[in-house]
Amino acid sequence: MVDIETGLRGFIASGDERFLEPLKQGRQDFKQHFNEAKSLTSDNATQQDRLAKMDERHQAFLKVAESLMTLRRAVTAGTAT
Repeated sequence: MVDIETGLRGFIASGDERFLEPLKQGRQDFKQHFNEAKSLTSDNATQQDRLAKMDERHQAFLKVAESLMTLRRAVTAGTAT
């Protein structure tokens, strides 16, 4: 999550697509680690519920991130302020 946030913040501040590399890598890493945690706790319903809630929040954050990236690209292109 830290890498995702770092990449997003750098891109929003600069408009430089290179700053999205940590975000892209963070997405892959999060998915890998999330799936591993889900597998390791497959016999624990409480942990599975927690992971489901975490994933919901993560997906909500990614939707906000996507809208911010779209807006930043529009600002860079001069089509938004």
